[in-house]
Amino acid sequence: HKTVPVRVVGSQWSVSHFFSPAHSRLSIFTEQLFRVFGETPFAMQLSIITPTHNRLNFLKETVASVQRSVTHPLDLSVQHVVHDCGSTDGTHAWLERDEAAAQLVKVFSNEKKNPGLARNEAIAHAEGEFLMPLDDDDVLLQRTAHHFVYALTQE
Repeated sequence: HKTVPVRVVGSQWSVSHFFSPAHSRLSIFTEQLFRVFGETPFAMQLSIITPTHNRLNFLKETVASVQRSVTHPLDLSVQHVVHDCGSTDGTHAWLERDEAAAQLVKVFSNEKKNPGLARNEAIAHAEGEFLMPLDDDDVLLQRTAHHFVYALTQE
């Protein structure tokens, strides 16, 4: 298996992290394509990292905004990793059962953690070569993911 360097971007991130695709989770769709073609179907992948604790109402809007992201014309897939840090407001149940959360990569902790630690733990589950932090009370505009990766790939 090959180890791929991950670019960590954002003012709160001070981690240089490497991951192995063999040890990371793939979305069901991507996993099926991987079996057929032997490689991921996208040239680039962006992993959006969101820690949360007892903010389910905000989190639902955040997840919906990521799902509405438009990445065309970039050959880019978007993975959303959500780390629930011991929420007691129904977040865990929503992440496990709701159709809107089905495509998320979910990480669970039993206790509340500070956002930086939660982000770093979520990175271990990310597949993307690009990482974007997104708090649970923020939303992405439709073209944000596209412009983010486009700006990072220009020389």
